[in-house]
Amino acid sequence: MTDAIFSSFGLRENPFRINPDPRFIFLTTRAEATLAELAYGIRARKGLIVLAGEVGTGKTMLLRRLLDWLGEQNMPTALIFNSHINSDHLLDFILNDFRIPSESSDKSDKLLSLNRWLLERYRGAQTPVLIVDEAQGLSLQALEEIRLLLNFETPRHKLLQVILAGQPELEEKLKRYELRQLRQRITIRCKTAPLTLEETHGYIEERLRIAGAGNESIFDPQAVTSVHAYSQGIPRVINVLCDHALVNSCADGFKTVSPRSVEQAARECQLDRAESVARILNSSASTGLDEFSSILAAVSKSSAVAERPDPSSALPPFPVVQPAEGVAAHGIPARSEISRLWARTAPAPAPPSEMPLPEGQTFKLEPSPQQEEPVARGNLGVRPNARFEASLSGALRLWRSWQRSFLLELHVLARQTRRLMRTAETRYWKPFERVVRHRVHGLESSAAELASDPRWLRLRNRSASQMRAAWGRGKAGMPVWLAELFGSARKSALPSPSRANRGRGMEALKRWLHRPLGDGRKRVVNSRNQRSVGQ
Repeated sequence: MTDAIFSSFGLRENPFRINPDPRFIFLTTRAEATLAELAYGIRARKGLIVLAGEVGTGKTMLLRRLLDWLGEQNMPTALIFNSHINSDHLLDFILNDFRIPSESSDKSDKLLSLNRWLLERYRGAQTPVLIVDEAQGLSLQALEEIRLLLNFETPRHKLLQVILAGQPELEEKLKRYELRQLRQRITIRCKTAPLTLEETHGYIEERLRIAGAGNESIFDPQAVTSVHAYSQGIPRVINVLCDHALVNSCADGFKTVSPRSVEQAARECQLDRAESVARILNSSASTGLDEFSSILAAVSKSSAVAERPDPSSALPPFPVVQPAEGVAAHGIPARSEISRLWARTAPAPAPPSEMPLPEGQTFKLEPSPQQEEPVARGNLGVRPNARFEASLSGALRLWRSWQRSFLLELHVLARQTRRLMRTAETRYWKPFERVVRHRVHGLESSAAELASDPRWLRLRNRSASQMRAAWGRGKAGMPVWLAELFGSARKSALPSPSRANRGRGMEALKRWLHRPLGDGRKRVVNSRNQRSVGQ
């Protein structure tokens, strides 16, 4: 059944499989430059190369093409496609792909075997290459193991070349503070990007040609434009959309893929909410620009005084824009909503000039000069303002379609703004937060080291003892009456440092100061005076 679907279009096989088949590779200018950078890094023994790109932009396809080229150069290669592996098993995968025998289970023996094998390949002028696909899933321990493998080197060259390919999250992971040693060893950075509109046309034509398509085009140019708008130039999404569109066109009995089949495929793949406004502008807005000028011309024409029509000729129909030129120039669909509206509002044929009479006689209506204007208006068959109302209705419909396009563009702009904010947070705020956290951690570590320093402990103990000695000297030099007051407070049931005892002591001091000078107070004062005189 599947072969019958594609054979109906003259194809030998399905040209839009999502498998990374190197036969269907389409090398754009950017892809060729990326392959050249990868080949240069391997030839020059640069060591560590990073290939990053968005999901579905052809990283795996480029790696497959690179593996074919390395096989032609008789270079030993190892490919790790499952990055979610334990760091302890990473070395086993590498030895297995390089076909290095290792009977021991000790890690040091495995590393020695790998080192001997790399030196043998170096003497034989071979360059072993380790490729890790989906490298954004590697753990920090696995990335650290790869960094240690890069230490296999001679004084002039690296013995092992490593290519890490992954999504943009790989670049974000390599920016972490713990991986700064690995990040400093990156010598070449390559990137993949989505296809442009012209590259999308070439991509689809090249895949159809390899699958056996003839000179006749299977995809309508407007359908290719819709594919690019829905897929945003992602090759994997282009394959999915084109595959479904071919099946839908075969089910409808068409020999070419139309924009309608692409839209149906986008709904089936849940891609109908495209982020690009180019699909809407290409499908309806361009037609609206041409027809909007015709609407304005019709409105101005209907507002002018009608000329006297020729009685022998029928009335001209309402001007309808012929979309043939628009299709040739912009790929505009032949049937638009405004064209159908104008076709519905076209006037009926003019009434015959000969009308039957009740007696079966007929006479020919001769227009008189006084009746030229009424007859001319009566032959229209519609109200005088019908054309203006139809033109205004078409203009309003066009305005609503542009309004919807504008609102959708605002929605897309909001999504892009949120994406930029998330990107700024990932690129700038998180690294700044990481640096601040690292600095604070360093300050805490320095403070802890200072607190545990014996010199600091001795200084602290010496200061505490000096403060206690000063407090003792202050208490020794306290006046006698204040010492007696605190002495009586210490003899009380409550402890002296409590707040209640301090309050009661202050009240007692105030009462003692305001008390009249009696015998007891005189004795205390006289004893102080005698002591001062004796001294």
